[in-house]
Amino acid sequence: MVEALDNPVVTSSHQYEAAYLNCPVDKVWDLLRGLDLQICFPDWIREVNMIQGEPGKVGSQFQVTYRDDAKWTFQILEVSDIKRTIIYELVNAEPASTMSGYETTFRVFHETLDNKAFLVWETQFSNDASAQVVMDTKFKKVDALNSLKRVLQCS
Repeated sequence: MVEALDNPVVTSSHQYEAAYLNCPVDKVWDLLRGLDLQICFPDWIREVNMIQGEPGKVGSQFQVTYRDDAKWTFQILEVSDIKRTIIYELVNAEPASTMSGYETTFRVFHETLDNKAFLVWETQFSNDASAQVVMDTKFKKVDALNSLKRVLQCS
């Protein structure tokens, strides 16, 4: 017989989505590196404002205002033009978030035959993020990536 645990084991969660974008890799990277997220994901993000520093600079902070009026502030942890990677973490959420940690990574890979982009979007959650939060993020990413494909419309 299996007994219920008084202190359930918790673990952090990792969520991943990816999309092939029929668009030049440099165009996609420039938008993400420049934090032009409201251009990339207009159905989801109303605006992005720099709070401290500048886009693409480690340590800089920016605030994303979502369409539902939530405001999340992020700090850039890593930027690599060689690997076309940007990583940032959540430092404040209004209204308050139910999780204590949230880190996002965008990686833009170069599909060499046609100079197109393959975008990988990963999120690492703290161990207090619920399964509902993780799955909600998954569905929002799928919608956002489909929106990005429509916005870019590259050939």
